[in-house]
Amino acid sequence: MLESWQSFQSEFARYLRDPENERLPEGVIPRRAKVYEDLLFKNICGFLNSCFPVCKTLLGESEWASVARNFFRDWRCHSPRFNDIPKEFIDYLSADSSPELRYPWLLQLAHYEWVELAVDTFDESSVEVNNSAEKGSIYVNPTLHNLIYDWPVHQISPDYLPTEQKPTFLLVYRNSENKVAFTEINAATSALINLFEQAYTKSEEVLSELASQMNVPFNDAFNAFGLEMINQLIVQGMLIDVQASS
Repeated sequence: MLESWQSFQSEFARYLRDPENERLPEGVIPRRAKVYEDLLFKNICGFLNSCFPVCKTLLGESEWASVARNFFRDWRCHSPRFNDIPKEFIDYLSADSSPELRYPWLLQLAHYEWVELAVDTFDESSVEVNNSAEKGSIYVNPTLHNLIYDWPVHQISPDYLPTEQKPTFLLVYRNSENKVAFTEINAATSALINLFEQAYTKSEEVLSELASQMNVPFNDAFNAFGLEMINQLIVQGMLIDVQASS
């Protein structure tokens, strides 16, 4: 009996994912199956539409619905949480088996749109607090995403569809007012933050390594400029100074 029920569930699930090509299980009334079909697909579309409004606008209703349908039909989500559906969509677009997208930058644009949700819903209580941190240690805001794209995704709109790549460095994080903030930075600032992300905690260590990576002398002028940059990042809430916040 259990085996028969599981077989029915699998068959019905295949139909709901792809009603045009899969057979409706025997005994299921078509109009009732249609209710489930619409409910599930519209639920998925609701999460995608709210997370990726720019992508949806640029593709148009018909093409966007087709991409969403293919995702619903072909992708096997690894998380049962509704909030994880947009991330699963990013994984689907990134997969080798996903269909070719109309725009070469659409995946990166979708990722940028998803990051806003990831930052907004990030649970800071899940971060382990280092109570023994030395005074003056600096850490990256746990909500911060240090992003590097090949395209200027933050500028893309119906009025601007880029045709040439442009290395783009962006920070997305929750600020002191608990709001999602977006900032465009340069390659040096991105590299500096990356060093803090790699467990460097002291300004001098970070700036010395940064100078080495940039192949410039680590002198007083570079150190002064770097400290000013770090201080600005702390003021804006992207970096956290243990001494200042204690």
